[in-house]
Amino acid sequence: FYRQPSGGRTIEKLESGDLDMAILGSTPFAAGAARGATFKAVSMAHLKGRAQALITRPGLVAPQDLKKDGGAVIWAPYISTTHYIALAVIAQAGMNLDDVTLELKTPAEIEAAWDAGTIDGAACWGNTMSHLLHEPHGIDGAVGRVMVDAASVALWEYETGNVVT
Repeated sequence: FYRQPSGGRTIEKLESGDLDMAILGSTPFAAGAARGATFKAVSMAHLKGRAQALITRPGLVAPQDLKKDGGAVIWAPYISTTHYIALAVIAQAGMNLDDVTLELKTPAEIEAAWDAGTIDGAACWGNTMSHLLHEPHGIDGAVGRVMVDAASVALWEYETGNVVT
């Protein structure tokens, strides 16, 4: 059993033969398939729903707010369904990557940056999502809020889930 910080790392383990089977997000699965990976999907395990979200400082309420004041700094894990969610939120708001700063970081880096106040939000899941929702932001001292979750993004036809491969 390997717990990985993102689906990109799981793909590396599958491609190297270190894993025979994995549950990984639909985004990393698609990235691996696009690169010609030899693994195959066996089943769709579940849809992400409210388990993943773009969490932001309280002053950022709607996706269009990410463009204010020179653009928000948003982080997401590398080749993850939350990276895809962040891109979907940006696209749905009619913005592009020139309007916000989107960086790819590990969950641990996201938590540290939140605590330091160097990011405005992150697309994340699990312990990192809980951290942003319960720990004060390093600048304004407020806890984060769910701006958009995976269930909402799915309504925009940007569906995410986990694949058994």
